[in-house]
Amino acid sequence: MLPRQVAHQLSLEILILSKTNLKELPVDIGNLSSLEEFSLGNALLEMLPCSLGHLSSLKKLWVCDCPELKSLPSYGTKFLRVHLPPDKFVSLDGLGLW
Repeated sequence: MLPRQVAHQLSLEILILSKTNLKELPVDIGNLSSLEEFSLGNALLEMLPCSLGHLSSLKKLWVCDCPELKSLPSYGTKFLRVHLPPDKFVSLDGLGLW
């Protein structure tokens, strides 16, 4: 589990959790109001919390090569770039990109 203190670093702009054994993120990860880039590539996450939709500054979300990730919550049109594996998700409707 990610230490809860990380979710309270309000000035954090880039968070790289790639190649970790994390299976879940704390809900209060959505408090990182300055976060612009979030990389979760090659992680063991099974789901992403809906609170990621509260990250008002987030421009890039990387979730490539997360073999356990089954779906994405609906985040609206918050993100400028979402990097997904080409064969993992058939529909991007949950992202609200179109």
